Amino acid sequence: MPSLATVQPALIGPIADLLTFYADVQLAMRQKSLIHAGDHVFVKRSIPNSWAYGTHVLLGQDVIDFDITLQSVDEATHTAMLIVRHVPPAELQLKLPATWMLKPVGSTPNNWVQVEKTGEGKYIAGIGHETFEADIKISLPSGCILSATMDNPVDVLERTCDDADLATCGEPASYRIRRQISLDAQPN
Repeated sequence: MPSLATVQPALIGPIADLLTFYADVQLAMRQKSLIHAGDHVFVKRSIPNSWAYGTHVLLGQDVIDFDITLQSVDEATHTAMLIVRHVPPAELQLKLPATWMLKPVGSTPNNWVQVEKTGEGKYIAGIGHETFEADIKISLPSGCILSATMDNPVDVLERTCDDADLATCGEPASYRIRRQISLDAQPN
């Protein structure tokens, strides 16, 4: 993932979404065992990705592994359909700034963390459980993405804290972020 430190903050999400689709396709293309419809591979990555840009979002990371299936191959149209599930690693892979963040929000170790500094000198800290599912239709001759959808739920436990150590915090609030993205290529 390229550095997003100099990017307009409103563009970070859309840039990351588009990069997700292309990274998924590139990763799938490197898997020698994805040849026939139904072929499946699990790719353990377990390295944090960051979207923190330092001025407002001080810490922003997620970490995922990849569960990739070549769902279908259509020889007549020269297309293939990939299903790429981004799943939490089996073990905690994030360095969390506070001990209260260790308790899992979901059924697996937490794999999403964000700490923002407010204009009032407080910190909004969230910990969560994130998954993605990307369905990507690609052109076999070119490798171009013809269409793609992504469903990205994040279950979050968030607290407002008085200190940068996130030790003096208010009561937790739980909520879900759900992003659903779709792309469709337009013919020339």
